[in-house]
Amino acid sequence: MAATADQVGIVLAGGRSLRFGADKAVATLLSGSTDQSERFADRALGLLRPLCGRLVLARTAPYPELPTGVIQVPDLVPGAGPLAALLHVFRRVPARVWLVSPCDMPCLEVLIYRRLLARIQSAPAAVAKTSRGQEPLVAVYSSRCADLLESSHLPPRSSMRDALRLLQPVEVPVREEEESWFVNVNRPSELTPAARRPRLHEENPL
Repeated sequence: MAATADQVGIVLAGGRSLRFGADKAVATLLSGSTDQSERFADRALGLLRPLCGRLVLARTAPYPELPTGVIQVPDLVPGAGPLAALLHVFRRVPARVWLVSPCDMPCLEVLIYRRLLARIQSAPAAVAKTSRGQEPLVAVYSSRCADLLESSHLPPRSSMRDALRLLQPVEVPVREEEESWFVNVNRPSELTPAARRPRLHEENPL
């Protein structure tokens, strides 16, 4: 599935990173394929690039050396949470579908997004489902989703879970051996060798 202009990738990089002790978006880790340091947000953008005609970094703070072709969209209300950030991007950068990734899951593989795209069809959203439950920030959202959320008048500072209860998305189960892709890095001590490994080849994307 090739990148098209109506598929927009969004990397959420506006969190406060309190437990990490520094701005996670610009924190670096070694790239397993090149042995070069790579910022968290750059890694997430690179993950989505093969599938997206446009890329958005949802972030209010400055981001030095923004990668070529990436649009930075600041939060309309800083600190209002990921749902508010996404709704603002949906308005600013219209698309048929938006592929969403957090900046702090450096083990994610593009294969999961190929599966999400294959499953969304006419649904408002498709989300990965791990043993922890739905992963609302590893998901694909459609223009229908944006319309539903806008018309629902959810209370201010509603959560992504609130949005998913409304949307009833398609769930895409994650295989047991893929659970490690969803490691969320909240502290520097969690930068394990798994986060530095090269990404998989794509012989069998589905």
